[in-house]
Formats: sequence, structure tokens, C-alpha cells
Amino acid sequence: MKNLLPLFSAVLVLIPSASAQEKISLEKAIEGARLLTKIAVADAPFKTDLDLENPFALKAGEVRVLAIPGKSLSKKTLTPADKAITPVGQLWMMKATPARDGKVLATDKLRWVTVKDQDNDMKVQLYFLGSKKNDKGGLDLVILWQGEGTIAASGDGKNEHGSRIPD
Repeated sequence: MKNLLPLFSAVLVLIPSASAQEKISLEKAIEGARLLTKIAVADAPFKTDLDLENPFALKAGEVRVLAIPGKSLSKKTLTPADKAITPVGQLWMMKATPARDGKVLATDKLRWVTVKDQDNDMKVQLYFLGSKKNDKGGLDLVILWQGEGTIAASGDGKNEHGSRIPD
């Protein structure tokens, strides 16, 4: 599983840079993953059995990003047989928004979730991560937000969004 963490860090390529990014400890990331995944999401594009013991999280100032892999995440699941999306995991963001074609996504297009943590209500965004075969036969990491929107990072070189999954 640890050798697949670069896949999740590829997601961060799609996020406008924040200075002084710092990895959040595994213990804190697990705590965050458990809190966030208690929230029921009625409009999920697919179901993923999440690996709550192996999340990956970063922070920069007030910005937080948490990626939670699916339990079945492996090189095999990252090599889909067709163009159908294979579930890979979830991505949660607070005070950050991905960009597509160099533009930050419109806030009304995002899947917003309110999380209650002790006495605070936090607004966070939830994205579903998947992989699919692209037109060139390579791998695309797909990020799904509210409705049908996707951002794809290509595994066979830069795609039209200028993003790339690391080798």
C-alpha cells in the first residue's frame, strides 16, 4: 500500500500550491478519516470499502487535504480493463479547491459536507477517486465531484489538464 501513496500525492498536483505543506501524522490522519467517513453521502457515484488505517493527509496553514484509499487498492485495481471507472478511494478537502484547465472549480459545483467536531461545524469538500483506462490505453486517475464533473490525471504523460500521475 505504501508504494501507492504517490498516486494520492498526484491528486495534490491538481491543487493550487500552498506554501509550507506539511504531512499530518498517521495517527491524526486516521482520526480524521474515521470522523469524516461517518457521514452518509446519498449521491455517491460508487461505493468503496475504505482503508481507514492508511490515509494520507497534508496541511498548509488552514488548508487540509485527506486522501483515503480503498481497501482493495492495488496495482491490479489501478489497471482497469476498460473505460469504466474503478473505485480507488476518497479525497476530502478543507479550505482548498482543485483547479481544472487552470481555473478553480465553481463552489456551487462541489460536493459540500458539514462535519461536526466537538463544538465546531466545518465545511469540507468530498471527492471520489477512481481509475480508468484512457484512449491511449494508459491509466487516468479520475476525481469526481458533485454530479458528473471529473478531473483526470494521466499516467502516460501530461493530459489536457497538464497533470500527470507519477511513475
